[in-house]
Amino acid sequence: MRLMTMGPRRIWDPWREMGCVRAEMDRMFGRLPLVSSERAESPAVNVTRLTDRVVLEAIVPGIDRSTLDVTAVGNTVTIRGERKAEPDVKTEGYHRRERGRGSFVREIKVDERVTTDEVSAVYENGILRVELSYAPEAKPRKVTVTG
Repeated sequence: MRLMTMGPRRIWDPWREMGCVRAEMDRMFGRLPLVSSERAESPAVNVTRLTDRVVLEAIVPGIDRSTLDVTAVGNTVTIRGERKAEPDVKTEGYHRRERGRGSFVREIKVDERVTTDEVSAVYENGILRVELSYAPEAKPRKVTVTG
């Protein structure tokens, strides 16, 4: 149990304690092999807001570009793909298997209104980069003040 010190008294912080428990569980279970080797993990995604567009970068190494599918509807981008098993390695030959295989789906909602007419997706060096332009009504406008 961790204690937070505030002056002469010590106060128990339950949120910090739960964070420590979660970190310990992640550490313990993160090292176990996947229960089902047919499950691919969802890719990690970075979302960057720029002045004229939103950029999503998904880390999807080892995936054939032809298996990637990107759709944009409203303010939601969906990334689908499939990580195939290595054909040269038999299942009984693994000592440890941590990389998932199989299909995955990842949905990312962006806060700003975007237009789905101007979406681009590029896959290079294991990174899928999706760019979406803001909808015209979401872009800032300069207003002239008159008097």
